[in-house]
Amino acid sequence: MQLGQLRLLFIQEELLDSSIMPFLQTIMNDHDISPRLFLVLVEGDLNAYLSNKANQKDFDYKLWRMFKHYEQDNDGSLTVQNIHQFLKRMYGSGIDPVLPTFSASADSLTYNGTALFKHDRYVDIASDEDDQIFQMLDHSSFLRAITIPELKVALGNVTTNVDISFSDDFSKASFHTVLKGWISEYRGKKDIMNEHDLNKLTEEIEGYLKKRTESFLAQLQEKRVYPFKDGPNRFRFLHASVDEKRWEESWPAMDIDVQYQVHFVDRG
Repeated sequence: MQLGQLRLLFIQEELLDSSIMPFLQTIMNDHDISPRLFLVLVEGDLNAYLSNKANQKDFDYKLWRMFKHYEQDNDGSLTVQNIHQFLKRMYGSGIDPVLPTFSASADSLTYNGTALFKHDRYVDIASDEDDQIFQMLDHSSFLRAITIPELKVALGNVTTNVDISFSDDFSKASFHTVLKGWISEYRGKKDIMNEHDLNKLTEEIEGYLKKRTESFLAQLQEKRVYPFKDGPNRFRFLHASVDEKRWEESWPAMDIDVQYQVHFVDRG
């Protein structure tokens, strides 16, 4: 991209053995670069991919438009973060930053999942089903699709209402989700046109999502990472901001209650 038109910054994952800040400080010192610059972690041979696409007209612009499209749709297909959003999370209390991460080869650029950070340091990646749970809990609005291979079912046009709350003493956290959508594909043995079978499938989906969410949240607690927008300071206009030290001590030890209510508006 032309100088002064930087819209995407790819950072190699293997360079993040320590802080991400040296990369960001270099960018922030250039006043010609917008705070809406998209940040992306990448593993593999990015140079080979870019070289292979170099002769395609407006390839760099089309690549940027892809991220812009996902940012505007906000449908949980993948994580999108610009430098302003990343720094807001990093410097805020009670919430940690995230970035999308991709694998690059000469022929492809493939989404891997959501990179999890603890402040300015890369910790781990939420991929596949864990990324699906992250997108659901972090968006609390619309998700294009949810796939559950274990139950041989896919849900489409999903809307979610996620309520994340904490006890006053930060000993407990609740993650309660109401999910509405339709069955876009089902390859199991139940007759989903039969009310009894549909109710059994609904219970299985609720149980599966509860189990997967509990597992994912336990991993986050072990890593001492809290990546969701709805954090302990979401009611800060009513209460003083949460003390950072208190939060750091409380989150890994919290008892967590996870509940799902699944409602189908169409049987597919």
